[in-house]
Amino acid sequence: MRPLEHAIAAPFCTRQLADLGTRVIKIERPGVGDFARAYDTQVHGQSSHFVWTNRSKESLTLDLKHAEAPGVLAKLLLLIQSEAGLLSITGSPNEPAKAGCSIADIAAGMYAYANILAALIQRGKTGRGCRIDVSMLESMVEWMGYPLYYAFEGAAPPPRAGASHATICPYGPFTAGDGRTVVLGLQNEREWTVFCCKVLRRPELAADARFDTNARRVANKPALQAIIDKAFGTLNAEQLVARLEGAQIANANVSTMADVWAHAQLHVSTHASAGCRSRRRPGRSRRCCRPACRPDSRRAWTRYRRSASTPTRSSPSSAVRQPTSRACVPMQ
Repeated sequence: MRPLEHAIAAPFCTRQLADLGTRVIKIERPGVGDFARAYDTQVHGQSSHFVWTNRSKESLTLDLKHAEAPGVLAKLLLLIQSEAGLLSITGSPNEPAKAGCSIADIAAGMYAYANILAALIQRGKTGRGCRIDVSMLESMVEWMGYPLYYAFEGAAPPPRAGASHATICPYGPFTAGDGRTVVLGLQNEREWTVFCCKVLRRPELAADARFDTNARRVANKPALQAIIDKAFGTLNAEQLVARLEGAQIANANVSTMADVWAHAQLHVSTHASAGCRSRRRPGRSRRCCRPACRPDSRRAWTRYRRSASTPTRSSPSSAVRQPTSRACVPMQ
């Protein structure tokens, strides 16, 4: 396929298809190419956004004579998040915040990807093609289904609650006695009882009338927060996590990007032992199916677990070749 694409949403969609084995030839502007190439130089001189959304592709330039204002497109993410209502429920009580990654583009890209696959299946069954029209706004609004229904028929929307959950308590980041942060979340009343007994070691709280349902815990959140802070203040992070693990309460670290790069679950050997394989088409090479990384790195990712041929390995130079200098490249 030969997509006319730039920025994030469309390249993210076609990258999914490239990962599945489609030959994707990215059409770019003459001279400068996709303007996402210039967002930064973090990956061996290449843009982190560009490497992320354009791995596994080839690249050609084609002059379409339609100049777009890069500034307008650069602002589009924030505008879509705002229009879709995401900013109204994200951030602190005093200030809204946008998501830290390109969530509107990713949403639209994934819906486009899924619909392309569905269209291919339909064509295989009926011989008929179809036109696919994907809107970033409508994609984001679909993801806003929970807060929209929470505010059904004029009801108050969920409040902005920072990293905590707006309508479930306790759920969010908590500080241990050594100053480190542990994130935890309770989903039901059984977990609340276990949390009181094994983590807080205050079994009487399970039946406390202020906290015996989730709605009451949310309504009395400041009082519950004070109790939790006092209990957690006597523990360091390791001790707190040990109690949570012993009680089988979901918990997590606040990972930095370096932590994610080093995460054991994402290590290539983990996927290999789990049966992860990348699909290779007969008669052609598979150039790259994972994010570009350090030459000596063994860390790589894939969302797919398939039993096909041997795994492939990425390299920093295997994302997308620099666009050619030709002003117009005929499409075969």
